[in-house]
Amino acid sequence: MRNEIKNALSRAFRLAALCFLTTLFLTTSLYAEEAGWPRDITTSQGTVTVYLPQVESFEDDTLSSRAAISVKMAGVEEPVFGTIWIVAGVDIDREERLAYPKTIRIPRVHFTNSTPAKESQLAGIIEEAAKKWDMSLSIDRIIPMLKIAEKEQLASQNLSNDPPVIIYKETPSVLVSIDGEPKLAEVENSELKQVINTSFFILFDESQPLYYLYASENGWYTTKDMQGDWQYTTSVPEDVKKLAPKADEIDAPVDSDEIEGAVPLIIAATEPTELLFTEGKPVFSDLPGTAISYVTNTENVIIRHGKQFYILLSGRWFTSKSLEGEWNFIAADKLPEDFAKIPADSAIGGALYAVAGTDEANEAVLDAYIPQTAKVDRKDVTIKV
Repeated sequence: MRNEIKNALSRAFRLAALCFLTTLFLTTSLYAEEAGWPRDITTSQGTVTVYLPQVESFEDDTLSSRAAISVKMAGVEEPVFGTIWIVAGVDIDREERLAYPKTIRIPRVHFTNSTPAKESQLAGIIEEAAKKWDMSLSIDRIIPMLKIAEKEQLASQNLSNDPPVIIYKETPSVLVSIDGEPKLAEVENSELKQVINTSFFILFDESQPLYYLYASENGWYTTKDMQGDWQYTTSVPEDVKKLAPKADEIDAPVDSDEIEGAVPLIIAATEPTELLFTEGKPVFSDLPGTAISYVTNTENVIIRHGKQFYILLSGRWFTSKSLEGEWNFIAADKLPEDFAKIPADSAIGGALYAVAGTDEANEAVLDAYIPQTAKVDRKDVTIKV
């Protein structure tokens, strides 16, 4: 019953969040259309397109906002996309309900994968364009934007950082995630049933009873207990085998090209779970100039500093006195100072984005604001839902 309540609350929260984001998107899109956004400004060096600014704060007569932007330089076919931060001193016309910028300052610009020289050139183009900007904003739109910004700040403060279930194994393993207790559905023209609340292909034979997990085109895993021991086999009943999906249609725990070695363990989980594994006992390598050592025979980021272990999971750090122990969340700005000394070109340099104050962390925050684009030729693309 407790799991059912938890799942119901989780679904309700996701639905509420979806409704909020949908309302925000539609409101912003409608306002953008009626207020004439995005706006193009032509300069001697190219065309700058400014999208509807997102207000972050309004104190005294200073309005701070950020905006997506694209710059199409003269003689260049494709524009580049980035983000600008705008600080404007404004005059308020209460009769017209408009805020008119009297001064505009752009303290920061950011373009993904841009060199400092290129970014400086783009900043120059934007500064030239800023002199011609009509950045007037409706007061009736600024107020809800400020409320949204306030809600975003409160939401980030109230995020739960409770650790998921963290499992450590000293052998290659695969996590099979199931969204709650297995839900079974009839398979057409078959006595078998399929577990439908997972991205993996799992069949259930009630007559055995036995679960079959599709591993690759070469084999399956079987078990009587979903969360028990799974055994790898290359021989299954024909009624199971004929239902095998195409390998590129589902998650498969085994790479067909690497099946000659030992097959991985299967860890099935019905609640939020993260899996750590090493190939045998953990092997440590010291990081010169620091008290850090890290595990080399793993695909995870596992760091030891003093007597504490630290792991990075989905952008969040957790710490424990042992790999099998109880893990606790630790904020990125509470990590030992040595973490900021990790060389970017080291084996664990990729973790720097999650270490507060590093260039990589700042870059990751900036990149999150930049719109991602792709060009699609409609003549060559089809979609099957």
